[in-house]
Formats: sequence, C-alpha cells, structure tokens
Amino acid sequence: MFWVKLRKEIGANNSLRVKIFILIFRLTSYSFHSDRTKILYLAINLFYKLTCFLFKIDILARTEIGWGLRIFHPFCICIHPDVKIGARCILRHGVTLGNAGEGSDTVPSVGDDVEFGCYATVIGDVRIPDGTKVRALSLTTATRRPS
Repeated sequence: MFWVKLRKEIGANNSLRVKIFILIFRLTSYSFHSDRTKILYLAINLFYKLTCFLFKIDILARTEIGWGLRIFHPFCICIHPDVKIGARCILRHGVTLGNAGEGSDTVPSVGDDVEFGCYATVIGDVRIPDGTKVRALSLTTATRRPS
C-alpha cells in the first residue's frame, strides 16, 4: 500500500525536484516511524538532509503530512515538525507553518485539501479547515481571547 500511495503522489507532481524530494521525504519519514533501531533512518536521513539543503526546504521527517501532497516551486518552504497536515495539500514556495516564536509550543493544524499560496504564513494555534485556500502573502495568526 505504501508503494502504491507513493507512486500516485509522485505522479501527481510535475517537477523532477519535487518528485525527488517527496520520494526521499516519504522514505525517511517511513523509516523514522517504523524502524525501531533507527539504523535505516540514520542512513536515509543524511541523504534527506542534503536534499533539504539543496532545495531550501525545511521539513523534518517526523512531520505528519497526509498522502497526496503537491508542491509547486519547491523553495523556501518551512514547516514546524509538530504541524499536522491533512491529505491532498498544496504548497507553493515560501510557505511557513510554525509556532509564534520562543516560548510558544502551539502550532497550526491543517485539514485535507488545503491550498497555500506563495509566501503564505500561518503561525500559532490556528486550525485551517478542510478545503481552505490560504492566499499568497497572507499572514494568519492565532487570536487571543480576552480573559
């Protein structure tokens, strides 16, 4: 089942760079979550870190991303490792999903079929519902409720 989903996800992306990144991300993520000895993970992770460096993508292997990920222009994408992203998400260059800075441990959660425009930034305890389109150059933060 893993290989069928991987093949479908890779086929849905056009760029060779994205295909390579997704292949290595999924293999590294799979080995992180399933390899109890972490020997396979350590070997693959070195190659994954190099790929992330070359493509300027900051997504750790422990990040949970649903199947069907599509990436357009794979540059300067930064996702906090605790962010959970649903299935069939679309990312464009410059997307940032993370916490609100030092001392903050809350991160966004992203539903299924969410599309992020170029340089969209979502920080803090924000829930992006299924089917949402986060527009380019937008900033979405958590609002504080009055005490």
